[in-house]
Parts: sequence; structure tokens; C-alpha cells
Amino acid sequence: MKTKKMTGKNHFSEPNVESRRANVQTILPKGKDVDNRFQSALLLTLLLLTPLVGIAGADEVEPAPTCEILVDWEYDWALDDNGTWQEIVIHRYRTTFDPIFENGTSPSGVTVFVQHIRDGQIIATEADSSYVVAGGEIDVVLPDEPVFLDEVFVEVSSAEASCSRSIDMTIWNQPISDHEITRETTWELDNQAEGGSSLYFEGRGWQKRTGESLSSSELGNGSLILDLDTGSDQIYLTLDLHNVWMNETYDGTEISRQIFEMRGTGALEFQSDSQDSLIDIEANVYQAYILRDWDNGILTERLTLEASGSISYNGGSNNSTEGGYGELSVFYLETWDEDGVRRLSDTQIDANLSLRLQTQEEVFSIELDEFRSREKWLDGVRDEQSFKIKGSGEFGFPIEDSSFEVQVNGTVPDIHYEVIGGEVVEDRIIVDGQYTGDASGSFGFVRQIDNSLIEENSTGERFEVDVIQNEVWFNISGTPIGPLGQEIEAEHNLTYEYTVPQTDWANRTIRYMYVEDNGTVTNEYPDRSPIIMEPERPQYEGDMNITAFRESGVVPDEYLTGDIFPTSGDGSDQRIEITGISIGIADGHEVELAEWRDTESEDGFTAYGTVINEGLLAGLLHEVNRIIEIDLPINDDNDNQSQLVRVVEHQTLERVLYPSVITEAENTPPTLLSLSFREGILFTEGGIAHIEAVIEDVDTDVIGVVVDLSEFGLGIITLSDSGLNGDEVIQDSVWTAKINHDGLEFGNLSVSVKIDDIWTEVQTTTYLEITNSAPRIMSRQFTPEFAYRGEEITASLDVQDGHGVSSVQIDLLSAGGELIPLVYDSEIGRWTGQFILPDSLSPGLRTIPLQVEDTQGASALIDGGTVIQVLNEAPIITNVSFYENGEWVPVIEIPKSGPKTYTIEVSITDPDGVSSAQAKIGRLAPIGKSETWLLLKDDGEDGDILAGDGIFSMEFEVRSTLTEGEIEFFVRSSDIFQSLTPIDEQIYSVTLVEEKSSGLGGTNWIMENSTTLVIIALLLLLSLAATAIVLTMRNADFD
Repeated sequence: MKTKKMTGKNHFSEPNVESRRANVQTILPKGKDVDNRFQSALLLTLLLLTPLVGIAGADEVEPAPTCEILVDWEYDWALDDNGTWQEIVIHRYRTTFDPIFENGTSPSGVTVFVQHIRDGQIIATEADSSYVVAGGEIDVVLPDEPVFLDEVFVEVSSAEASCSRSIDMTIWNQPISDHEITRETTWELDNQAEGGSSLYFEGRGWQKRTGESLSSSELGNGSLILDLDTGSDQIYLTLDLHNVWMNETYDGTEISRQIFEMRGTGALEFQSDSQDSLIDIEANVYQAYILRDWDNGILTERLTLEASGSISYNGGSNNSTEGGYGELSVFYLETWDEDGVRRLSDTQIDANLSLRLQTQEEVFSIELDEFRSREKWLDGVRDEQSFKIKGSGEFGFPIEDSSFEVQVNGTVPDIHYEVIGGEVVEDRIIVDGQYTGDASGSFGFVRQIDNSLIEENSTGERFEVDVIQNEVWFNISGTPIGPLGQEIEAEHNLTYEYTVPQTDWANRTIRYMYVEDNGTVTNEYPDRSPIIMEPERPQYEGDMNITAFRESGVVPDEYLTGDIFPTSGDGSDQRIEITGISIGIADGHEVELAEWRDTESEDGFTAYGTVINEGLLAGLLHEVNRIIEIDLPINDDNDNQSQLVRVVEHQTLERVLYPSVITEAENTPPTLLSLSFREGILFTEGGIAHIEAVIEDVDTDVIGVVVDLSEFGLGIITLSDSGLNGDEVIQDSVWTAKINHDGLEFGNLSVSVKIDDIWTEVQTTTYLEITNSAPRIMSRQFTPEFAYRGEEITASLDVQDGHGVSSVQIDLLSAGGELIPLVYDSEIGRWTGQFILPDSLSPGLRTIPLQVEDTQGASALIDGGTVIQVLNEAPIITNVSFYENGEWVPVIEIPKSGPKTYTIEVSITDPDGVSSAQAKIGRLAPIGKSETWLLLKDDGEDGDILAGDGIFSMEFEVRSTLTEGEIEFFVRSSDIFQSLTPIDEQIYSVTLVEEKSSGLGGTNWIMENSTTLVIIALLLLLSLAATAIVLTMRNADFD
């Protein structure tokens, strides 16, 4: 993209000097008390100013001369290194002066400075160039022709004036800068004579440049009506152009692809009226297709035409009694030409025709039921060929003379001529007739293939031939006709033609055999027969380029009035002259326009228009009119009268799709909204992040963003918004670069940001923070690598930091431990120390958190890397006891009768939490569960006194059927990590004894019968109470 543009205007180093004439009026003071010294000073001042007044007046009368440099290119012919004449551009610049030099004078003291730059290199200077001072002007001629993207600077200095001009080279109608535009194109027919001819086409074009590649297209539709009258022939053509498309692609100055495609349908009427006949043709064109495709030097042209219609002869119709009428059911034509060779030629015609002439005395009728022709060639090989005529007819007419009268009637029962694959397969015509009147008789004609055989020619060479019979007879009754004494005699001729069937050969008949009525045979062998010939391949018929009349070629991108340059290198001598400068509107943009005209085109062609003369679209056509004048003959006489038809092409710039700003005056400078890191932070010492600059630009024409990170030791960073260098979204106004910061610089510093759009450069500053990286742990060792909680671990770490490490600590606070500082051992260059694994640290592979800090205060808690295997111990069972009615018992008594309830309590602890507790109590368990692990609970129910107190309990009943003795039982527990009590620690024992008894059965008997004893006691008390009441009532005095 072109980012810096030097103006195409002249630069004047000696501007006109403006001055004013001083008018001085002497004012004498009034009064006698005037100071003589004041008068003397005033007069002295006027005398001193008088010379200056004269100088100022002289400058206004004679303004300083100025000059300007104009483009004055032209074509010439020169011999190249191979001795071939080639058309070249004379690369010349003409310097003119104002006022002009008169009386044969010219500029003096002339010096010239020239720079011709191509691909960034100076290819010519004033040392290589030449200049001529003559006629009051200076011509500077550069040695090299101008080429696309060249830059030229010319400066001319003389004693009278100095001026300079810089020019960038582009292609006509193809601006250097990237752009995308649309244009509107119309074609119209301007017919100066009266008539119905008209042409209208409306299309829209598109053009886009990206770098040195440019592509343009035009697509539209229209109609064509052509009404021509040559005096004897009238042609009326209507054509609907459904689709007309053209595309051109340029790579630099070279066109790499050009496509023209047209599709349409229409109708054609043709009438030819001569003195002897009237022919009228009506046809419907239901497919017309034209393609011209030029691709990297290979030209491909295709033409397809399909039509059907009718033909009328002397007013004949399908139902008429005279004239001719036929139907053209198929007319097909297709050609394909590539690189100057016709690769495909395909034609097909299917028709029928009736010719009739009927009056009161004459009848003539021929019915051609079939008329077919087909020939197809592909890549030089004739794939298909056929031709067929088949029909019949009849006729009748009188022959009258002063001495006789005869009526002739006849039929043509068969007409059949057919060729397949270039060989005749049928050649037959039969005529049979009779005549009556003053003379009567019959006549006939037969031509047909009688046989096929091998025959020798005049030199004895053998060929396969068709023997064609030609027989004519004329029979007559002896009735005199004509002058007295003359009679018509019967006649019979029989001839055999020995003809080769190949229709492409010449002199096809190698023998004639004449057979007389008496049987005499005479032979004739033509010389040089046959002449063997190959079928002639269809030939390419020439380039049908429809855009060659448009201007093209290398031109300046900005112009001055008076610039002249050619625009075609094909000998057409197109020459553009800039005739004026004006202001116009291009899709809402106010721009400077250069008015131009083609001054030296061939007769019959004119072009003029305006071209944008500033900004990014400099060199783009704003509007153009092209006029092609064609003289069409108006009759077939020799007076050379003609009808002038003018085809006018009009193109206008419609839309500017890109760029949104095309001149510097319209541009809004971009602004920086933010500068930050996508990841939120960038660290020192190997930190990686993506710096992102969010740009606001209403014109969307930012072309570059650069950030100066030299303060951080990162230099100048170029950002991207095209999906490269870490950019995530193309053209989203977020400019990005990936940064690797290996240095030590950090802080929140002011950085410079430079934003370039197409027109200007914006410098701004903002703050950006880079964070100091905390120390890095390069390696760590823990010994041992696995241990139980509560055991000691030795740590050894290699910790690095560019600023130096100030402290390293083992951080077990989160695990219920302590913060243990390590000590730097300078001998081994490592930080060492010991720490105890806390009980709260969960078992498994565990990382040991580390706190590190450098000398600049950058710290980090690092919880990762090497791990320690924290071993898991099983839950600890500290007490197993039995209780009866809440009282501890050392043994279990077997009841005398009935069951007896006991509770087993087990104290269990585990730092990770107890998952389950179980007991297998053998004979003490319910019947059938002696080998079953029974669940111990710590939920405050079913014999458990307090929930969650770490004492797990279970009630069980002792049956009276048990026997005394010591029994083993098992208790086990698992934690939440499924660590189970070892088997050897699960075994316990208890003693079973018989229940003890006393005098009244002992305490046990009383306890067992306590309920019965209470009931008996209550009954005794009730009895005593009743006796006391009775006695009281007896002793009472009821008187």
C-alpha cells in the first residue's frame, strides 16, 4: 500500500513579491510657533523614504517569472538488440515559463536535477539524462521508459525561475493504492438517420487492487435492435442481452487474465427483394453465447448459436399455391478456438422446404422432406459428418408455338442424396414424365448407384468406386412437330460413372463408360483422377477483442493542465492531453479532477472524460465517454452513400467501497484506546505474553502500529492486525505482538506508541507495567520421599532469580503445620532444612508448598512440582470394654435363664476420620451370625451413649445356653482412605462365667424375680389396708 505520497504539483522556489506603493503627502504645520527642528526632521525622513518607494513601485509592475514542469511523453520506433523495430516511449518532461519568452529568447543559467527510482534503486540521474533549451522552454529527456510503480523527480533551475515535480507511475484507470470501487457502464446507439435501430446496455463494474494484483469486472444486460435497409435487402435484428460480463486481472503492468462473456436471445428478420425473387427469413435465436478468455498469453474464444425459423420464397407460405416455404427446425453453430487453433467446430442444420408454382396452366412442386447437414471437428479430427437431401416432386407445363402445342406432365418420385463420414452412400434422382398434344410420348431420367467395386484409373491404380448409372430416354409417337418435313426422333443415353465415394477428394470420377443402344461400349479415363485430399480442418478466424479501444498503459498518477502522454502500445496512437483541472464529487467525496481528451486516435473514435487527480484514487477514471463512428451502406449502388451510426460508451464511478477516506482532507487521525497484555501480566526472566493495542479509527485505514519498549530492553515492537504474530482476529482494530521478555527490567513505565494510517502518523504515550518475576525453583529433593505423618523430612532446593534470592520457606500453614525457613548452603548452592509432616496432611502424593522471595520483593507461593508420598496408618483402637446396665464388667455372665444384655464399647481415633467400625463376636452374636462382622455405631442410639465421641458401641444378648470359658472376638476399623486395622491387631478375648447365686436365690434371683416380689408386696399392703377399714367401721359409734 502506498503510504507516503509526494504531490504531483510543481514546487515554486521563487514566489511573486507583493508590495504597495507609498503615497507621501507633505503636511506643513500651521502657526507661527512651529518648531523649525520639527520641519527639518520631517523633510529628512521624506528624503530617506523616497528611494524605497521607487523600489516598491517597480516590484509591482514587473512580477517574478514562474515555471512548471509538464509531462510530454510520446511514442517512437527504435531497433532492439535483435534488430527488430519496437515501439518505445520517449520519456520527456517539458518546462514552460510564465511569462513566456519572446523574440527568440530562452532561459539562461539552466541546471537540471533528475532522479528516476525503480524498486527502491536510482536507475537514472541528470548525468544519464539530456536536456534541450529552445523556444523559451526546457525539454528534459530521461534514458529509461517509465514503468509501473516507478518514481520520478525532476527539478529545473534557471536564472529566471526554478520549479520541481515528483511523479509516481501507475496504469491508466488503475490507482497504485489498494482500493475497491464500482462503476456504471452504458452503451447507446446514436443513429443520425431515421430508422428503428437502437442499442442499450446497462452494466455495473467492479475493480479491486490488492498490492500489485488488480482485478476488474463488468456485469450487465441490455438490448440491441438493428434496422438496416440497403435498398434491396432489409435486416431487422432484435437481441436481448441477458448477461454480459467482462473480467480483467493485472499483475503489475501485465494483464494475466481477461474474460468477456455474453449470453442472449432474440429474433432476426431478413428480406431480400431483387428483380427476380423475394426471399424472406424469420428466425428465433434462442441461444447466443460468446466467450473470449485471455489467460497468461493463451487466448480462448468460444461461440455458440442456436436458432430455428422459417424461410419464404416469393411470398410462399405453408398453404400457398406458389412460391417457396420451408422450416428451419435446427440451426446450431459452435466454435472453440484456443491459442490461434480451432479446436472445435460443430455445425448442424435440419430443415424442410416446399417450392410451388401453380397457375392455370403451370404446376411445379418440389417437396424436400429432409435437408440435413452436420459436421463436427474436435482437435483436428472430424468426429462426425453427414449430409442428406431427400424429397419428391411433380411438374406440368404447356409448350406452345405457332405450329404445335404440347402438354408436359411428370413426377419426381425420388430425390435422395446422402453422405456419411465423408463418403457418398446415396446418389439417386428419378424423373418420369409424358407429353401429349401435337406430339405424344414419354421421357425419363434415372441417376443411381448401380454397384460398388474395385476399378483402375488411367494409370492402373486401383480404387474402390461407386458405379453410378445415368440414363436418359425420350420416346415419341411419329407425330411431326416443327417445320414441314422434320420429326422428333426417340433418344436414349446410358452412361456409367465410376466415382470414388470420398467427397473430400478432387476429380472423383476415374472412368466414364458410354453404352450405345446397339451395345457398343466406349470408355474414357480422365487424367489425374482421383486427386486424394484430406478433409480441410476449420481455421481460426481472428481475435474478437471488444475492449481494445479502451485506454491502457503506464501513466502519471497526478496531472497538470498541459500534460500529454500516450496510452496504448499497440500502434493505435491513442494520446491523452490534460485540458483542465476542476472540482467534482466521487461517491460523496469532494476531489480534484483532471479533464482529459484523446487527441490522436484513429478516425471514427473519440474519447474524453475526467480522472481523479488527488489522494489514494489518483489516476482512477471518474467519468468517460467513448464514441465509435461506423459508416453503414444504405444501398447496393455504387454511389458510396452510407449511414453514420455512433455507438457511445459512457462510464461513471458509482461507489467507493474502499478506502473510506480517499483524500487527506477527509482523514480523521486514529487514537489509542488502551495498551495492555492479553494475559493480564508479563513477567521478567522468560515471561511470555501478547501485547495488545486497541485502536480507534473511524476511517479504518490504519496501516501500522509500533510500540517502543526500549525502557524494558525489548526495543521497538511492531504489532499486527492481520492474524499474524499472535493476532487472534483479522482487522478487529486490536493490534497484537507476542513478546518474550528474557531480561530483568520491570516496572510501570511510560512507553511511546506510533500509529500510522494512510495519511498521517500519530505519536502518543501511555503507561505499561511489566512485573518482576518471583524466584524459580529449578530442582527440589525431599528425603525420604515417603513417610508417615509426624516423621521428619529433609529438604534441599535449587532456587534461582536474576535479582538474587532472599528467602525460601516450607509453608505448611495450610496443612496445620508451621512456616519453616530454609538456609542457603553456599558450598552446594542449595537451600536446605528439615520439617515434620503434620498430622492434618492428607495421605497420598502431596506437594509441599514453598514460599520464595527475591531481593526486589517479588514473592510467590509455589505449590507444585516434586511430591512426597504421605503414608496412611490405620485407625487406632485404644480401648475395648463391656458394660452391663451402664456398669463396666470384667467378665460376661451366662444367665440362668433368659437372655442377658451387654454393651461393647470401642474407642477409635484416626486423623483422617473413621469410615467404619465392626466387631465379629462369635458365640455372643445372634444365632447364625457368629462369623459376621457386626457394625459398631457412634450415633447415640442402640446402646451408644454419646454421638460423635469416638466411642463406637453395639448391644448384644447373652443366651443362657452358652458355656463357660474364654472366647476370642475381633474388632476392626477403616478410615476414609480405606486403611484397615491390621489382622494381628484385630484379636481380643473375654471370659464367660456362670451367673452367681445367694440364700434366697442370691442377688441374681432377687433381680430376676423383682417384678413378682413387687406385685406380691403390693397385694399384701392392700389386704392390710382393707382389714383396718373394716375394724374401724365396727368400732364406730353410729348413734
